[in-house]
Amino acid sequence: MPHARLERMFAEHHSLVWRTLRRLGLSPAEAADTTRRVFQEAAKRLGGALRGQERTKLLSLALRYAFSVDRFAVSEVRTRPPLAKREKVRTGVFVRNATPAQTACVDLMDRVLSHMPRPAATVFILFELEGLSLGEVGDVLSLEHEAARQTLLHARAEFKSIVAALSAPRR
Repeated sequence: MPHARLERMFAEHHSLVWRTLRRLGLSPAEAADTTRRVFQEAAKRLGGALRGQERTKLLSLALRYAFSVDRFAVSEVRTRPPLAKREKVRTGVFVRNATPAQTACVDLMDRVLSHMPRPAATVFILFELEGLSLGEVGDVLSLEHEAARQTLLHARAEFKSIVAALSAPRR
């Protein structure tokens, strides 16, 4: 793959790959390492990929690597302190200075995603948070259109259910 094309792919898709891995529960270090591996693999394997397919191919690689991580090691989202109690979040991509309301939203999203089954969380992240089309989600996950649609419907219902449970007053 030409060096200029790899640089362009990295500039256009690095943040997307890293964010998706973090939202799936990988620690910042695991997400950074996995993102590096994804682009190394892309440099070797995606030479013939069409430009319009780069995003889906990179996400497919990222998910393959993410799902190979020990599922018990991918619990960092559940155990890390709320964003409000952390220092500035330095991701290597950006430093985020968030308002208290934004911080609360990020923390709630982290908690909800960590309680969702991984297939539902993955579809939800790709479609609702990253803005992929349903067809692209299907391509990334090797799902037929109807299966991707059904998984998204299930993911939305699961999301609403978990938000309601987490928001319910404790007795």
